[in-house]
Parts: sequence; structure tokens; C-alpha cells
Amino acid sequence: MSQLYCGACQNYLMGSDGECHDCSCGWKQPIESRNESGEIEALRQRVAELEAKLTQETSGYIEALNQCTINADRTVRLQSELFYVTRDFNELKRSL
Repeated sequence: MSQLYCGACQNYLMGSDGECHDCSCGWKQPIESRNESGEIEALRQRVAELEAKLTQETSGYIEALNQCTINADRTVRLQSELFYVTRDFNELKRSL
């Protein structure tokens, strides 16, 4: 874990970039913190990749849902037309 204060002179080590840096007196951050920052960057990259994939998959699902809605509307319209055609056919049959 990064240290906020120098282990030798107690100088504050947080830079304007939000990262803890090595001290000007020569004291260095523990090795683990350098590895952690690489791991954190790798995790940030993975999160960005997953967000992009999720966005792509979500848009595909939304498109499929829209298509289902269009198909449902067509089905209702066709059922209505079939009802009227059947009614007219039955009336015509009775009149013969």
C-alpha cells in the first residue's frame, strides 16, 4: 500500500495527480505499491472492456426487444383483420 508520509523524514508524499510518490530525500515507496498501481491499471482496463461489451450486448437486446414489439403489433393488427374477414364471410354464408 502507498504511504502518504515519508518513512525517513515524514514529508507529505501525495502529488497533485492523486498518487503517492517517492520522497525527495531518497526514500522510496514500498515495492508492493508499484505493483499495485500496475494491477489497478489492469483492473481499470478490464472494467472499461466489460463496460464496452455490456453496452454492445445491451444494444443488441434492445434491438431484439424493439423487433418483438413490432411483431406483436403486426400480430394484433392481423388478428383484428382476421376477425372482420371471418365475420364478413359468415354473414355472406348466411345470406346464401
